[in-house]
Amino acid sequence: MHKLRGFLAWVFAFTALVCLRIAFTTTLQTIHGHYNLLVLRNLLVLLAPAMNAVQCLVFGAAWWTIWKGRPSARRWGIAASLIYVLIFCSLAYFLYLSRSGWSEFRLFLSMFWVILAIGIAGLIAFLRRYKQAEPIPEIPNIPG
Repeated sequence: MHKLRGFLAWVFAFTALVCLRIAFTTTLQTIHGHYNLLVLRNLLVLLAPAMNAVQCLVFGAAWWTIWKGRPSARRWGIAASLIYVLIFCSLAYFLYLSRSGWSEFRLFLSMFWVILAIGIAGLIAFLRRYKQAEPIPEIPNIPG
């Protein structure tokens, strides 16, 4: 279980970097973009960089706490894994809504299943209590 958590920590680190890049580029596009008076679209355009920034923070905190072996690593790992599951659910929902575009999304369908698999593996790894190995007691030196 320890190796799975270590692997997931690096997956979270990579995802944090991807989310940071997406947040940065969408923020720049929002600043330089000129949008019509579509209020809902403008709200979604402004909300996307904020959501990516929040995801970046969660994934980054999960990686950092797991890497450092902090007690809060379990909670951050669960939060990051839930984000993966929610991303899969939202992608599957949008895929369902755009039935006409099903053929274009077939290529990406395997990636969606990998996202779900990472989320479920993370939930399994972090929901179970993991007892760390007890440190070996030191043998006192006997003078003489």
